[in-house]
Amino acid sequence: CEELLIEKGNIEVIEPLSILVRHSLIVFPFLARISNYQGTYNEEVKEIITIPLSYLQYFAPKEYNSEWIVNTSNDFPYDKISNEKNYQWPRQFENHIFYEYNGYTIWGYTAKILNYALKRIHS
Repeated sequence: CEELLIEKGNIEVIEPLSILVRHSLIVFPFLARISNYQGTYNEEVKEIITIPLSYLQYFAPKEYNSEWIVNTSNDFPYDKISNEKNYQWPRQFENHIFYEYNGYTIWGYTAKILNYALKRIHS
């Protein structure tokens, strides 16, 4: 409401989407319908783009993976853990989703939320 200057009464929440959690950040996204939106926004927003739902339904996003690497501090107490400096940290991977549209790239949490919302719409 704040950034897009939308009145709360113009938002119809359809359903909550999957919560995203990463370290100290928690995102609670919702699928909603906005009525009477005039395309306004405050100084925190650089630009608003709209993408036809038909485009998103037809063009699949590209997906890439990355691996999280553990880097410990110089004073990490290796002597307190099994195998000390040879400890095998669990491998963790993250899937990254990229949508491309008219020169714009949508990725990160926005793409994850969009991808989940599209799956909910199609189910």
